[in-house]
Amino acid sequence: MSLDRPTPRLRLPIVIGAMIIALALQTTVLHAVSIGGVKPDLVLVVALCAGLIVGPGTGALIGACAGLLEGYAQGAHIGSLGLSRAAAAFLAGTVETHVMPDNVIVPMATVFLGSLAAHAIYFVVAPEFPIARPLRIGMTESLLNMLFTPPLYLALTRWGLTYRR
Repeated sequence: MSLDRPTPRLRLPIVIGAMIIALALQTTVLHAVSIGGVKPDLVLVVALCAGLIVGPGTGALIGACAGLLEGYAQGAHIGSLGLSRAAAAFLAGTVETHVMPDNVIVPMATVFLGSLAAHAIYFVVAPEFPIARPLRIGMTESLLNMLFTPPLYLALTRWGLTYRR
């Protein structure tokens, strides 16, 4: 009998489906949830949750795909979104190696900090001035992303995972 922990692997069709559904909801229904014109970024939440579940390498790949998908849908800054989302999902994946994300508070805090990191990296790559507007948008969106984390995280852990020894 081995004491090794099974390795979590994401089911790619489930993650891709979750990103597409998140993008569809984000561009249509979630206008009603906006606070001051800022709405949650569900595609980023899916990427950060996936990074938290499977680790930094796969998380960065999923984050890059999420950023490219979102940038293509917006029609602007495709590379900047891809880079910022990949870096944020990579950072979220490093949390998985240090803590056990069993409690729902850990994913919520990770998504909040990962969203702030994604906005900071995006601002460095594609700066927008004056700085007060991106700072307000980043903080508000990070708080909204944190609120949408529990259902997305639980859905990914329930349907999107398979384990290998």
